[in-house]
Amino acid sequence: MIFRSDAGRFWASLRRGLTAYEMAECCDRMVDADDPGTLAEKLREQERRQAAAARSRRLTPRIRSGP
Repeated sequence: MIFRSDAGRFWASLRRGLTAYEMAECCDRMVDADDPGTLAEKLREQERRQAAAARSRRLTPRIRSGP
């Protein structure tokens, strides 16, 4: 979700929480910028971090508990 604050800053927010893998990759739930171009750059960086988190998740073996 993207919006502009009363102070004129541009913000983008995920509508969901971050996974543990995304937190480990330093993803942010909200980013802000002075202008739309800079916000777009920050969103592309977040997409790269989310992709890295997804790769980490696929590479991590799942451990089953119980019998």
